[in-house]
Amino acid sequence: MYPNTPKFLVCFLCTFGMTSPSFSDGLPKGGEIVNGSGVITTSGNTMDITQISQKLVTHWQDFSIGKNNTVNFIQPSPSSIALNKVLGNNVSMIQGALNANGQVFLVNPNGVTFTPDARINVGGLVASTQNIDTQDFLASNYIFEGQSTNVIVNQGNITATQGGTVALIAAKIINQGTISSQSGNIMMGAGNKVTLDLGGPVKLEVEEGAITTLIEQGGAVHANGGMVYLTTKAVHELATSVINHTGITVAQTLSTGEQGEIVLLGDMDYGTTKVAGVIDASAPNGGNGGFIETSAANIKIANDTQINTKSKQGENGTWLIDPTDFTVSASGGDISGTALSSNLASGNVQIQTTGVGGNLYVNDTVSWSANKLTLTANNNIEINSNIVATGLGSLAFEYGLDSASGLGSAYTIASGVDVLIPKAANLTWKKAVLER
Repeated sequence: MYPNTPKFLVCFLCTFGMTSPSFSDGLPKGGEIVNGSGVITTSGNTMDITQISQKLVTHWQDFSIGKNNTVNFIQPSPSSIALNKVLGNNVSMIQGALNANGQVFLVNPNGVTFTPDARINVGGLVASTQNIDTQDFLASNYIFEGQSTNVIVNQGNITATQGGTVALIAAKIINQGTISSQSGNIMMGAGNKVTLDLGGPVKLEVEEGAITTLIEQGGAVHANGGMVYLTTKAVHELATSVINHTGITVAQTLSTGEQGEIVLLGDMDYGTTKVAGVIDASAPNGGNGGFIETSAANIKIANDTQINTKSKQGENGTWLIDPTDFTVSASGGDISGTALSSNLASGNVQIQTTGVGGNLYVNDTVSWSANKLTLTANNNIEINSNIVATGLGSLAFEYGLDSASGLGSAYTIASGVDVLIPKAANLTWKKAVLER
């Protein structure tokens, strides 16, 4: 609040709302405060939204920011939240600067695009094409629900303050820019109903899928000491649900020991997660390596994928691959033996098939000299090509997990195939009987 703002003005704004005056073409238009109190002012190419209440709800006819324009949210505290709902028909085109010392929610069913010139510096940001009920928002029930099929695109630079959250919620989300939050949370949820929990550990859950859900992470995401969480959900078996990772995602362990976590969670019934690029939860400056998960009904991992959970001084972390069925094969499979071998040099790897059936096939040679490869199957493990661990490499078989006894499941090693381990202590197995 401006120090000289008269009390009657604040009351007027709170009770009746306020319609913003006519602005430059490069600034939001038709702003009306409908809950909470605040003041909207403009000067040249800059708009200041001074939030007086802890929560503020503003309706806009259009919320776009031109290339040389700036919108500032001046908020009571870092935990303050300003909800901005777009009632008009235009996509929110963010081409300029958006600044806030607290959190900004931008809800536009027509879509939101942050262009390459966009510069976002906020305490936290939620951009959604699905609606949120005002009363739910005021009660801190952050449920985003709707049928919008429009897209959120980031080509710019989004930065949250330390510990802040950036969440993108839509049926389709494309990141080609940079998103950063040191020790914070960067989340993307694709579906028709998404719940965001900002209390305690931040959580995002897609409760309802859509006909087509897509997350494209082809840009750069940085959340050292924090979490990156991408998740999609399909509405039924004829729907399309894809996470496509081709960019750089980093959540390294901090020198103070806080580990990073990166999760790509596709639909576990009908979805596909495609993994390429760089995913890094390593610990280059001390502490233990973090955790990486790539899950979906179907997982495809490119040959040039670089996964890193290695620690320079502590224990290496783990990369979990969690599909329905999984095949290691030089061609036509889900990962090549070369790619698996290469990534075992930079951390432990667990392949876990958990669907009905849940078989795991090794049809291409895998070799490594450090870290642990764990093959976990709901049903059978079939070894049809050599597995060679040397040095500090170790191997674990876990199979038949679909039942308490493991009966009816086994791991089999084809004739002429070798499983070579440096010493007996480096090999463990659970359930069923070895067949050869």
